[in-house]
Amino acid sequence: MKLTNVRITNFRCIDDTTPFSINQTTCMVGKNESGKTTILQALAKLNPIDDGSKTYNKLHDYPRRHHSEYAERHPHKEANVLNTDWALEKSDKSAIENEFGEGVLKSDKISVTKSYEQDGSSWIIDYDETAALKHLYKQHGLSVDDKKHLKDLKASEAVHEHIVEMEETSEELKALQEHIGKWRKNDFCLAMIDFINPRLPKFMYFSQYSLMSGEISVNQLKQDQQNSDLDEGDEVFLAFLEYAGTNLDELHEANQFEDLNTRCEAASNKISRSTSLSLLCKG
Repeated sequence: MKLTNVRITNFRCIDDTTPFSINQTTCMVGKNESGKTTILQALAKLNPIDDGSKTYNKLHDYPRRHHSEYAERHPHKEANVLNTDWALEKSDKSAIENEFGEGVLKSDKISVTKSYEQDGSSWIIDYDETAALKHLYKQHGLSVDDKKHLKDLKASEAVHEHIVEMEETSEELKALQEHIGKWRKNDFCLAMIDFINPRLPKFMYFSQYSLMSGEISVNQLKQDQQNSDLDEGDEVFLAFLEYAGTNLDELHEANQFEDLNTRCEAASNKISRSTSLSLLCKG
């Protein structure tokens, strides 16, 4: 999934950013206290790595100048904070169609929003439930007579309920009922959301970072590691090795400078190919 557009409202110093597009690497430039960090903090709560920081808090996050007017400004539902638009990639669409059938997606665009006091998120997916039901009927081998019982039903909840209420059912209909029964609230849309949600990228916000030590003594570092006496720079180096698929023991066992240098350069190149430093990146 690729993030394409973002809009943030009702969050700290931001009333409304208006929609703005996101590219492979997006850099935000502005004066101090203009809201750059606020945008990142709002976006990070959509699907954070740390589940403890996934909720917008009205007391702390809603613009203070409007706080006393919250109920008046949002009388029917919680204030919305984040609107995001996503483009499904080929692998996403292929996985969805393998699970729910060809033609279930009317568009490869998905919208995900989030409001105050909401742990999860709200999704808008343009789908064809009729195509999904046809796929299910074929998958479970329903006969012509079985399909006749369901011909006027357009939603998965109604199909499930109808089969439950039937006095006699075929084994194929029972299997279909059990299949739909595994979906949240027997709802096809919720089933799609639950299937796609794990593919939504995780977000991590950080405002500072530690520098890797400029010079490393492998022998000394190995001793410090055994004594649990590592400084921040050494911990960054060990993380660098782990990301690159190697470890300190492998470096320690390298008995020639060329071998050691090659391993370090390979690790550095892997990181250079996979990451880029910017204010806002997406993979």
